[in-house]
Amino acid sequence: MKAAVLEAPKRLVIKDVDEPECGEHEALIEVQASGVCGSDVHTYLGHHPFRKPPVTLGHEVAGEIIRVGDAVEGLKVGDRVAVEPHIYCGECEFCARGFVNLCRNKRVPGVGWAGTFSERIAAPEGVLHKLADGVSYEEGAMLEPLAVAYRAFRTGGIGAESRVAVLGAGAIGSLVARLCGWAGVSELMVTDVKDYNLDFVSSLGPCTPVNAAEADTVEKGLDLTDGAGFDAVVVTSGSRGSMTEAVKLCKPRGVVVAIALYPGEIPFDANLLVTREITAQGCLTYTSGDFGDVAKLVNDGEIDLEPFITERIGLEEAPDLFGRIEGA
Repeated sequence: MKAAVLEAPKRLVIKDVDEPECGEHEALIEVQASGVCGSDVHTYLGHHPFRKPPVTLGHEVAGEIIRVGDAVEGLKVGDRVAVEPHIYCGECEFCARGFVNLCRNKRVPGVGWAGTFSERIAAPEGVLHKLADGVSYEEGAMLEPLAVAYRAFRTGGIGAESRVAVLGAGAIGSLVARLCGWAGVSELMVTDVKDYNLDFVSSLGPCTPVNAAEADTVEKGLDLTDGAGFDAVVVTSGSRGSMTEAVKLCKPRGVVVAIALYPGEIPFDANLLVTREITAQGCLTYTSGDFGDVAKLVNDGEIDLEPFITERIGLEEAPDLFGRIEGA
């Protein structure tokens, strides 16, 4: 079968690879859609901390089951599924507490498990989520980044009365903003340095967009909240000053949720955490419960992911796509 294999940084090729074996508790899936994540771009450029060439890229994926193992009970050939792309041990301290995202023995596509930019993949039954008939495969692939956003949304305790700031309007930040709109928050400010990101997030529903390259975001945010600050600030931007900015925007006893990963150590005024009793919480990917929740939201028509799908290409075009992304 064909797969997009990164042989070295910036050298992505389409090549023949062995078809994965389907274990007794697994399903073999014909890939119908696989999204491009920022981490795929980091891997392509050679910057990813643990996903290294040679490796098949991709982890946001949906497809059709074409074979099931003998011990599979809840799925059948022909089922349309999205894949929760982590295989956890189920035995460590964190798995026992439900935090499978922190599993000490976790396998993910590209590390102990083949990537999803391929014609077929095998996955355990426990990480497969059925898609409703009206949900496209592309939307199914988008469940993965939506689950990342949803975990941050939940971690921030965001609800209808919340005032929320989202720093960074890339894919994850925009999905957090969409969830805020779904929840009906009382105030939403979204910042970014790219006008087209801000235009897109504004198209999703009511918010106050702020171009961080042109305005003082802290000043804007405090004006918007009459000096009170935000109940929750979600940091999806990896800019060096984003954490200090977030704490300045946060109200006393509010929550700062950090999703962004940084290229190294960053300056941070921790005194503000103490003097305002602010909670700063890191947020890594999602749990199986989070993934199941967003699958239900999309299957039930609560969240429309179609606006987030910007381009569709075939597997053979992947090298050209990554070349274009590199040159952008």
